[in-house]
Amino acid sequence: MTKKATTLHAELSALERRARAVRRADGLPYSRRETATALRARPAPVDLNSRRLSDWLPDDPAKAVAPSHANADAVWALVCLWSEWARIPPHERPTRRYVNDLVDAAQPERRPHQTAVATLPPRLRSLLERQSTLSEDWPYVLHEGSGSLLPLSMIHVRQHIDIDTDVEGDGDGDGDGDGDGDGDGDGDGDGDQQRRDARAAPQGRLLDALLSDDAVGHLLLEAGPGGGKSSLLARLAGDVSDALLRRDHPDRPPVIPLWATASALSAHPHGVEDALARPLSDDHGGEEPVRFHETVADLLPAAGRWLVLVDSLDELPDPNARANLVHRLTRMARETAAQSDERVRIVITSRPMQEPERRLLETAGFTPHTLAPFDHDQLRELAGRWFGQHEHGGTLAAEFLRQVDLARLRDLVRVPLLAAVAIALYEAWPDRALPSNQYALYEQYRLYLTAAKAQHRGFRLGRLATLSLRNPSAAEAVRFLEQNFDDLLREVAHAARVMKAPDLHQHAIDWLARKLGPAARVSIPGWRDAVAGLLTSTGLIVSRNGRLRFLHISFAEHLAAEHDARLLPVEFSPLADSWQEVVLGATRLRGRRTRHAMATLLHYCHLRPLSSAVLLSWLQQGSDRHHRVAARLLAEGCPASTEHVRDFLERLPYLPAECWESAGHLADEAAYEMLVFYASGSAQHRTTREHALDALALRHPGEAALLRERLGREEFRSGTESPSTGLHAKAVLSTGVESVLEGFSPADVREQADILGAVILTGELEPADRAAIAQALCASAPDRARQVADRLETLARDASRTPWARHHAVEALIEFGGAYVGAAAAVLLDLATRSDVAPLDRWDAAESVLDLGAPHTERARRIMRALAREPGLSAGELFDLQGLTHRPDLP
Repeated sequence: MTKKATTLHAELSALERRARAVRRADGLPYSRRETATALRARPAPVDLNSRRLSDWLPDDPAKAVAPSHANADAVWALVCLWSEWARIPPHERPTRRYVNDLVDAAQPERRPHQTAVATLPPRLRSLLERQSTLSEDWPYVLHEGSGSLLPLSMIHVRQHIDIDTDVEGDGDGDGDGDGDGDGDGDGDGDGDQQRRDARAAPQGRLLDALLSDDAVGHLLLEAGPGGGKSSLLARLAGDVSDALLRRDHPDRPPVIPLWATASALSAHPHGVEDALARPLSDDHGGEEPVRFHETVADLLPAAGRWLVLVDSLDELPDPNARANLVHRLTRMARETAAQSDERVRIVITSRPMQEPERRLLETAGFTPHTLAPFDHDQLRELAGRWFGQHEHGGTLAAEFLRQVDLARLRDLVRVPLLAAVAIALYEAWPDRALPSNQYALYEQYRLYLTAAKAQHRGFRLGRLATLSLRNPSAAEAVRFLEQNFDDLLREVAHAARVMKAPDLHQHAIDWLARKLGPAARVSIPGWRDAVAGLLTSTGLIVSRNGRLRFLHISFAEHLAAEHDARLLPVEFSPLADSWQEVVLGATRLRGRRTRHAMATLLHYCHLRPLSSAVLLSWLQQGSDRHHRVAARLLAEGCPASTEHVRDFLERLPYLPAECWESAGHLADEAAYEMLVFYASGSAQHRTTREHALDALALRHPGEAALLRERLGREEFRSGTESPSTGLHAKAVLSTGVESVLEGFSPADVREQADILGAVILTGELEPADRAAIAQALCASAPDRARQVADRLETLARDASRTPWARHHAVEALIEFGGAYVGAAAAVLLDLATRSDVAPLDRWDAAESVLDLGAPHTERARRIMRALAREPGLSAGELFDLQGLTHRPDLP
């Protein structure tokens, strides 16, 4: 802060000390939380939470964040309250002008303060000013870091949308950003790889550019955990509000943002319309519901538009509540357009949704888009902004990027939240190496927050201990709280993410009451507030609008998984019900429950490293599904022996394709050496070599690029390309088989037969698309059809390939009919009766034979019935097969 800003800090700190001393002398509690509560209870309520107050008045004046001009009223209310508490005579209190001058002098040197447009109605101007102020707050606070003390507008890096990446994960897709950087590399040897990725990736669009297109309707923006959704909407609301207040484009029809969270809209007592319209209404405190279209009818000029921004739809745990909110929003938009000729566009952010929910939104007029993760240029921009105010900012940013490369974190920090966590850790402990996986990154960040807030937490516990000195029961309650605080934190996380508890504070109080028994009923002054204060002192939980919530959902998920891992038996036993549930969840389910089961297993492995060896050995003896779980655990840094890693790497060519990605994330040097061996070995199958190169590029992009160049571009192109049209196998997959074939005549099919055959051989088609291509080839290019079918038969009969890969080849072979059906049946029967194939894979093969019909039906039924009664099956395998034996055609 500047010297003048320090004056504001000194004045407020001195006033707070006087207020605290008088309150305590009178036997009254004092805390900044009490201060925030008292401000909200004043005749003219002031919404000033304790976190923002701590930002203004940290212990170190140099780390203080100056209140903005929009907060001048809140500062004045704070001065008045503390002056009253300190019993300062009115003639000795600071004047309003003096306080405003201090606030004005404390402002950082950045963009000039907005000049409000005179033509904006006061109600609208007030809303825009409030949104402009709130949009400068971080959705999550990274304590003590240089960047987190700056307004969000000075740190935020704009992301692109509609990039081709996997939104299910935490930044582990293999796309590489938007490709609009300068492509000059940064001296780390991967510039060529970046340029290749940029050319391969579709071009993304910025959100404001998409919204400027009148043809675009409502939008659904999806991204994985920590993907930047909340920051994006915050800055969009702030930027649009600022532009209107400054009147940047007076000739354009105005767009008015209305920004809220899905949980706030859903919980509002008078409904969504009232929640959005109330801030614009003259009747702020009325009890009658407010209609949106009636309230906004006179607030916009002609051709104006309302932009409703709804953040975090996924944080509504009930699917019915989500569907109801979307229905109410779209109905409100239609009614407003019909009755007041005011257009409303809605933008919703969410984690990746289930397909039925996404279809529901599409039916309501929403277009789904994906929010892209950071590319390397955006990470470099974030580092530059974070350290931009530092004297040696450029050096620090460059060193951070070097540390990211040393830790092979490039892929992980594409997730904005993880990038911010990594940069905060680097700044806090520059002499420590950055963690190499997400689990270790979160654990180190938790350790950092624990150390940073230890004094604060110690003060609160000490005060509770002092208040309970004369009461043994109360003292026992305080000791229990101190000794079991980590258990309480995990319990609250479990309540937030698994139980979906609506009130985390009350849940914590109830848990303590159950654990303490009669001791919990002892009257300890400020007990509830103390519990809330201790939870927020972790840095992982914040108080928003009087309710506790986690700083970010990802932290709650991390702790909830640890909670469940601690409940598992110490020794791994696949026969135990608790183990069957979590292993089945990790191997068979999809979505949030699968992620939680996987995270629970990972925490168990770190908590019980000796028992984790038994778990890994069991998984590596199971089916392809079990191997996938073992691979992901190894990639996330699960404690493992050299034998476990070697076993995984040696089996890689015979495991499901997604296991290659896990191998690419392994930090073990043996993984690097084995991937290089697979990629460069001339005896390896071409598919194996391509998978190895892709995996190697995840942590060693420079080496992978050089190896590709050395082995030859032609051999390692990702697909065959037609010289006449440039049609590409991957292009067909991304465009859609149906849309490609619709415009093809028989002559086109013959001309592009090589490409269509290559598409089938990728093994990435849906059954309907596979059948369409096979039918087209058989009808218009029979010679190429025979070549493709013969190649598929060879792959299907190759016993060195995994059962999973052979089964995929068989499914494609069946589409060519004729004698190939008999060959496919023979391969499937071989898979279904081999004792070295996992039971679940044998069942899948027999089920495919059954679907072929006569003359194979009875043989398939006998195999499936025998499988269900086969001796020696593990409890996990029996559990997997349970329920599969109830097909109508399987008596």
